[in-house]
Amino acid sequence: MLFRVLCFLAIVTIVPTVKAGAVFRSSTIDDNCRVGSMQWRKGEFVTHSAVVEAGENERLTLVFDLLAPEGGDESWMPYLRCRLRHTDAAGVDDGLVESEFLDGFNIADIGYGEESTPGLTTVLYRHYSVEVPPAEMRVRLSGNYVIEIFEDGTPENVLISAPFAIEEGSVEIAGSVTGRTDTEWNGSMQQLELEVTGLKLDHRVGMQNLRLYIEQNGMKNSCQLLHHPSHVEGNKAVYAHMPELMFKAGNEYRRMETVSRKRCGMHVAEILWNDNLYHEILQTDFPRITAEYVYDQTQGGEFTVREADESEKVPSDLDADYTVVHFALEGSGIMPPDIVHIEGALTGRRIDSGSAMSYEPETGTWRKALLLKQGAYDYRYAVGKSGKTDVSGSQIEGDHHQTQNVYVVRAYYRLPGERTDRLAGVAVIRAEANL
Repeated sequence: MLFRVLCFLAIVTIVPTVKAGAVFRSSTIDDNCRVGSMQWRKGEFVTHSAVVEAGENERLTLVFDLLAPEGGDESWMPYLRCRLRHTDAAGVDDGLVESEFLDGFNIADIGYGEESTPGLTTVLYRHYSVEVPPAEMRVRLSGNYVIEIFEDGTPENVLISAPFAIEEGSVEIAGSVTGRTDTEWNGSMQQLELEVTGLKLDHRVGMQNLRLYIEQNGMKNSCQLLHHPSHVEGNKAVYAHMPELMFKAGNEYRRMETVSRKRCGMHVAEILWNDNLYHEILQTDFPRITAEYVYDQTQGGEFTVREADESEKVPSDLDADYTVVHFALEGSGIMPPDIVHIEGALTGRRIDSGSAMSYEPETGTWRKALLLKQGAYDYRYAVGKSGKTDVSGSQIEGDHHQTQNVYVVRAYYRLPGERTDRLAGVAVIRAEANL
């Protein structure tokens, strides 16, 4: 059976680690490890939810930087290695031993990486890339995986833990998104309708036994679980008119560019030099909750590394510098204990202390500084309500049914007597601006 690999995009800036058990697109990093610009790529392009078939030439690559510790010099050359572990559909360790999901050894070399271009960057870093799953590892099972990256000699100290998954392609998922929902007509919500067709699904699994996970824009807090279809038509399961298929529509991502240290890019008001670092002060943002919907072609919350000042002969992965980017949101009316977060790939698609902004009571402004690699970035603001784990951008960004959200749908099943979940199929469904 042909296997396809689905890598849930994980992009990390310099933020603290999160608790184990974070699932899907969220990744963790060690508190003492300075990790930057981590993302999944398909060829040269950043991907939302990349899928490749075994035997094809295209490969998925996990790229990231390790930033040198203070006082580090050219002799700083950490040698990295990696291993895999299997998890269930919810991203929780399923307790499988390595021989149950791998043939051969569960270890692969990543190497020393490449040094950032001398004289072009003020921040010293080493750039790494690894094919996932590594060619040395022969994966036996579909489902969710985590790649753990560590420095040679200290396998117990995991620097990066990034989830991905392997898809069988045994079902086909089709779907659509509409603003005409069960509760309103072209208002603030979007609703999905899905059809899952069993092409090569194991005969021991009925279509009614599939479990579907739906995620909007890579945010794990948006994930909805569907235990059963609304009805089954032969070899086709239909999911329609269910509360779990309805999502707040949100708004298009905001955009900014830090591609140059010599001139202000998009949405950059000022560039300063302080404490041996470049600081890029963004224009102050304001709430959009009362504004009309405005179409904008964004990256769907992702970012692209790019440096515009130097020769194109040097790849941006090595000559792009890290700068301190200062965000400011004014007039939102949100006050502590509620907290405003910066949402998007630039904060690892996570809502935690690394994405939380600080409140300035004298001006009513929320502020946050992030050390980011030069490039083009998408971001939005979300509010974490006091005492609750969920967040929403509705209070700041507003909700518009036309928003071009990206939904990733995953279909899992478990065979009788097995201890873990298999991933039957995956679909990426994009809302259109003319909903």
